[in-house]
Amino acid sequence: MRELAEHALTGDERVVPRRTNAPKHCGWCGRRLPEAGNVGRRRRYCGQSCRQRAYERRTALQRSGLPEDAVVLSDTEIAALQDRLFQLRCAAEDIVTAAQDGASTGSCGSSPRRSRPRPRTSNSFADASVRLLSLLVIDNVEVRSSGLLPVGGGHEIYWEESGNPDGIPAVYVHGGPGGGLGSGKYRNKLDPQRFRIIGLDQRGCGRSTPLATAPGYRLEDNTTPALIADLERVREHLHVGEWLLNGVSWGSTLALAYAQDHPARVLGMVLVAVTTTDRSQVDWITETVGAVYPEAWDRLATHAEQAGIGYRRHEGRLIEAYARLMTDPDPKVRDAASLAWMDWEDHHISIGSGQVQPSTGRSDDFRQVFATLVTHYWANDAFLNPPILRRMDRLHDIPATLIHGRRDVSGPALFPWLLHRAWPGSELIIEESEGHGGELMVKAWRSANDRHADRIETR
Repeated sequence: MRELAEHALTGDERVVPRRTNAPKHCGWCGRRLPEAGNVGRRRRYCGQSCRQRAYERRTALQRSGLPEDAVVLSDTEIAALQDRLFQLRCAAEDIVTAAQDGASTGSCGSSPRRSRPRPRTSNSFADASVRLLSLLVIDNVEVRSSGLLPVGGGHEIYWEESGNPDGIPAVYVHGGPGGGLGSGKYRNKLDPQRFRIIGLDQRGCGRSTPLATAPGYRLEDNTTPALIADLERVREHLHVGEWLLNGVSWGSTLALAYAQDHPARVLGMVLVAVTTTDRSQVDWITETVGAVYPEAWDRLATHAEQAGIGYRRHEGRLIEAYARLMTDPDPKVRDAASLAWMDWEDHHISIGSGQVQPSTGRSDDFRQVFATLVTHYWANDAFLNPPILRRMDRLHDIPATLIHGRRDVSGPALFPWLLHRAWPGSELIIEESEGHGGELMVKAWRSANDRHADRIETR
């Protein structure tokens, strides 16, 4: 599944001017066009779907009185800034209160956007001041150190570290498979004054080498047990005894599998857009959820049927057809399959955001790596035998927070609910208005990390 930390946040939208796309690229999705591509009034498009989306967008901009060369931006950063300003106001009032009478509570009230619990209050003027300074820098957490760690078989795992070197170790497990760390926005989900923040690109993707699409790459060496071993190598390399696991989407599956193999190394877990990637969940996201997006699923199935590999809808597993297509020796076949796959991804994670957001900001390399690894893992039931839900006895003593959107049709709330029911040490938070990510889920994510830090610091 797609990671939400960077790519699946929802909300209203804002616009700012930008230059139009280069004429040799699709004016909607940004894909490079052949010389004989179709020509629109001002832009060229790679197909009727992109042309129609561009027309709808242009019409909406005209109705708003905005120029056609405006670009639609997600409201995520605006919402995050509003939330941060609210926390800053609370922290500033903590300082005033602590300075006046030493009280440990503030009076900032509730956010103008939504009623929510106040951030953790300070116990002194000095503590309040430190918290305020922490909030001022938390959205711009810089990487302190990074490197490539050889893990065998020619693989090197990219890792990075930020935050407080003496803080609580916390590792972020990204989504996908193949999503990578991206721009590093995961770092602002953890207080850099309290946490030693660690991230890594899973083997075959991101800045790890080689990429899963490299010539001669052995996909059989890219499995969940291999990823778990990579995590252990990174932990040992950084001299971490125990760490708090943060996992998003596919990252929640990998975090769970790691914790079941190495429970003594886990301080706790915060999982967002929760999945365990068993056969039933893979069949749901690749087959059943087509009932919600029949047009998009029909395009996905039609492409596989017309690819000449013998697939017929409802007679075989669609995910296995795409796994074959993404390992075809012909690069044109792989590229076309990755485009079809990403169109499906963009649709099934869009519930709750109000519209489909095409993956325009991603390179061809990212698209092909992502589609290759997702189909590879899903076609093989994530290489988990037995499945995670049959090994829950290994997690009974590990505290965890599970955060999920009620409208997440990619992974219905049934899946985290079953996990929660089998896990006495877990709490389940369902955001009723959101899908596979959203600003309320991000706030719950940050808050959960703070609560776990409180628990760990006082144990």
